[in-house]
Amino acid sequence: MERINYLEWRNRTSNEVPTTHRLGNDLLLIEDYKIIEDYTEPFKSDITTVIIYEEGSADIRINMQEYHVTAPAMVVMLSDQTFQYLSTDNRPKVKAFVFSNKLLEGLFNDSHTHATLYRGVFNNPVLQLDNDSKYMLATFYNVLHGLIKAPTGENRLEAAKHLILALFYGYMSNNQIKKRSKDENRNRATDLSDEFLELLRANYKTNRDIGFYADKMYVTPKYLSRCVKEVTGRTAGDWIDSHVITESKALLASTRLTIQQISDRMGFLSTALFGKFFKRVEGITPSAYRKSRKG
Repeated sequence: MERINYLEWRNRTSNEVPTTHRLGNDLLLIEDYKIIEDYTEPFKSDITTVIIYEEGSADIRINMQEYHVTAPAMVVMLSDQTFQYLSTDNRPKVKAFVFSNKLLEGLFNDSHTHATLYRGVFNNPVLQLDNDSKYMLATFYNVLHGLIKAPTGENRLEAAKHLILALFYGYMSNNQIKKRSKDENRNRATDLSDEFLELLRANYKTNRDIGFYADKMYVTPKYLSRCVKEVTGRTAGDWIDSHVITESKALLASTRLTIQQISDRMGFLSTALFGKFFKRVEGITPSAYRKSRKG
């Protein structure tokens, strides 16, 4: 299978999308989304992608969090997030919206409300759809398609921005309703596990010691690890290793950064320590892993 650099995959996708389904390389509507599903290693991309699962299912990982997606569902991958397909149900029937950074530039930075919206999407990338949501997305797709096919005009990208913002507001509104219903069944272990995973996503590049997270949460490392294991089935140490190794693999496979630069970015004091960690978790050296991804 051909290996491609996923910081560049958008250009390859663009060439396969007809002009009736795109505004340059800034907005793409894809009705047969194949490229990412053929790749099982973690990667980063320089775009935002919204995938609508109409049929089938998939197991995916976004920013080291695993999700089982069953149609009908909506998945949002924001720019520079780490993404990985773990498995798919044959060929799920999907549609996808692809948005460039240029198109989304400033979209989530205009106000505190928009910044909160961005964090909400970032932390809740998968949404199960009901009939009303399915209808709304079908309408949204048709409106965007009509916008693309409209006569050339200076305001089409600006109009697309407002439509996309409305999409994300609708997305978060649905997620908040589902979150409130789940909150009724929460317990102390679940709260601690969720808090640990949120802290981990923010700090794994600089802190790989469970004691750091336990101190932040005012519990003992032993108690924290027990709660995380009870809720997720994995130890806190496993989660820390998983975050660090997945990010490292994504950088090795998806960027041209040197191993020294990746080691520095991941908070290791030396490339030797980075190599030792990588081989312990993955079984091979970082350079061997990078070479295997180019084969």
